[in-house]
Amino acid sequence: SWLFAVARNEILMTARRKKILSMERFEEDETVCDIISPLQFTINSELQEIIQQAIQLLKPAYREVYLLREIEGLSYEEIAKATESTVSAIKSKLFKARMALNDLLASYVKEKR
Repeated sequence: SWLFAVARNEILMTARRKKILSMERFEEDETVCDIISPLQFTINSELQEIIQQAIQLLKPAYREVYLLREIEGLSYEEIAKATESTVSAIKSKLFKARMALNDLLASYVKEKR
């Protein structure tokens, strides 16, 4: 089961990276290029990298639940089935993951103020 969890996490991280780096959504809407300045693009890229690093620092169980819910958009029931867990356990892990991310990103937010 450990090997399955590691493989699943690697697949999820690869899919997430491809989704984030995909430029298809920008190619469809030409107005995005007019709205985002180079400075804003750089800030967004920096913030995106910081968030990715914070997600990597989460405990594997929290990271898995967070990615499945927030990136993949799965329901609590779908996540519970995929991880062979209960819905209440998923909700608890997701809450803890969000709180941990909040703590990890708090220093970045304070630094920017």
